[in-house]
Amino acid sequence: MDSEDNDDTDAGCGFFNGDDASIGFVSTVGTVYYVYITAGSVDTNGDGLADLTDGPFTLSFNCEPVVEGCQDACACNYDASANVDNGTCDYFTCANCDAGSTAVRFDMTDTFGDGWNGNTYSITDLSGAIVAEGGLNTASCGDAFSVGFDVFCLPNRCYTMNVGGGAFAGEVAWSMSDATGTVIISGNAGAGTGTFSFTIGGGLCGCTDAVACNYDPAATSDNGSCEYTSCAGCADATACNFDATATINDPTLCCYDNCVTLIMNDSFGDGWNGATATIVDALTGNIVGTAGLPAGNTNGTASFCLGTGCYTITVGGGTFDNEISWTLTGVTGGILNGVANDPDGIGFSVGGANCVPACTEPLACNYDPTAGISDCTLCEYQSCQGCTYAQSSNYNANATIDDGSCIIEAVSTCPSDINGDGIVGVSDLLIFIADYGTVCFQGPGGGSN
Repeated sequence: MDSEDNDDTDAGCGFFNGDDASIGFVSTVGTVYYVYITAGSVDTNGDGLADLTDGPFTLSFNCEPVVEGCQDACACNYDASANVDNGTCDYFTCANCDAGSTAVRFDMTDTFGDGWNGNTYSITDLSGAIVAEGGLNTASCGDAFSVGFDVFCLPNRCYTMNVGGGAFAGEVAWSMSDATGTVIISGNAGAGTGTFSFTIGGGLCGCTDAVACNYDPAATSDNGSCEYTSCAGCADATACNFDATATINDPTLCCYDNCVTLIMNDSFGDGWNGATATIVDALTGNIVGTAGLPAGNTNGTASFCLGTGCYTITVGGGTFDNEISWTLTGVTGGILNGVANDPDGIGFSVGGANCVPACTEPLACNYDPTAGISDCTLCEYQSCQGCTYAQSSNYNANATIDDGSCIIEAVSTCPSDINGDGIVGVSDLLIFIADYGTVCFQGPGGGSN
């Protein structure tokens, strides 16, 4: 057995210590061994020089009795007296994990050998609690520059891990394994930073709530993905929009009034070939429902819960629209029949709404709050104009739009302004003097008050 000093790998020498080398082996009694030492002649790093040059050296031998055991001081079963490693090092039992938890070893490396330059790892459970964190530079074992590892316990469940936050992310690599040596998850250099999900304990993450729409009976750990909307519907058979496929009943979706049903037909019997029925609120212009006849079907139905109002239905857009016919029930007046490709659509009323076009602008003189169809071209703003100031002499109680015609008479606010000219002056005093002594009130029997 021998060892070569290699500047690229420093095999047998130790990093930054290329002058010293040592090897160890188990010898056989009675066997003669020879040590061959020579200068290197291969330029492996491309600097134009051989890896080793001739020079003096010191060679020493030490023979010791073989003591086999674990020689890694980081191991749980480290044996300080061992001089031959027997490959039995254990790194997991001293983690003392509780039942239902797994001891894992998180190995970290840096391809450049200068540490993780501020990059760290952080492991969180589904509640967002951090259960483990660290980095190569703070690893419990290793040289803190090129290699290192941490050992910790993780309860058997689902986790999210974030790796990053520093410089030179392309040098970061890591691997997580259990006591059997099975790699749970790993990240190679160049792809070692980011967010990663994994499961401990061999379980399967998913929705474990049997009520949820996406319930996974095979899942052993809930990953918070349960949702309750995609399978919700009206499960009341008395409602006109009863949904037999709904597994979650949502009473707010049930419709008992103004339930409109679209009966779709195809004369060829192969569906509507991409055609769609679109129902639009005539007042707002919003689409309130769409439907289509699936491929391979001669007929089908779709239900819509519509508020009292006016609507239009337009059908078409497929490849064989000439095969389409339809019937709409539940509308004011009974039923409505049609075919495809009416460019303006067909209007209809629901709940007895007034669908005569009218002005729906509240400030207009002819505003109609009951109108189901808005036509702003019908609005007029002249007939309701006038003076809207109640204190004006020409106030018009029927006017809703002020036209600026109000007549405002000035009223003096000073009691001493006898002549009402807005100023208390000499003329007011002269009037007062002229009336001085005049009896202003005459009471019964001639007496003055």
